[in-house]
Amino acid sequence: PGETEVLLWKDIDFEKNEIHVYKAAESGTGEVKDPKTSAGVRDIPIAPELRERLLEARGEPFDPVFKNTKGERLNANSLHRLWKSFTRALDIHMGAKVERNRIVEHRIAEDLTAYCLRHTFCTDLQRAGIPINVAKELMGHADISVTANIYTHRDQGVLHANMAKLDAPEKAPKRPRKPSKD
Repeated sequence: PGETEVLLWKDIDFEKNEIHVYKAAESGTGEVKDPKTSAGVRDIPIAPELRERLLEARGEPFDPVFKNTKGERLNANSLHRLWKSFTRALDIHMGAKVERNRIVEHRIAEDLTAYCLRHTFCTDLQRAGIPINVAKELMGHADISVTANIYTHRDQGVLHANMAKLDAPEKAPKRPRKPSKD
């Protein structure tokens, strides 16, 4: 969230198809600073669907990508309100029960935060078969153990899919045959 808060349009390189991350807002103060570690400075490839949406919304180079109604950079309060609005709409879209404009039966976790999306993204990378060292770079982690042990969550489907690879000899690399003694 701190990285998105300070993202400017000049940080999005449409020619190289990358988002350049090199600063973040400090949690609690909103002060713009370097990321926590040098690994936080990175270039993230843009997914095709996101690229289309970014091109549609493209602003001036020094405008914030995410801004309030006055066109200013979001702060902690505006980010919180934006997130609450988004999660309410998502909850209703997912089938939440609403009475008198109040959600009485949720479909999403009430404690869902924007930061949870980092965990989801990292776990989705695992599901897609992305190597952990690549996930580490995309996440901006200095230590691969943070990526593996904190952000990547257990997924039974991934475990089963990888175990099934053992039973797929046609997909396994061919082993050279030993020459016969004939």
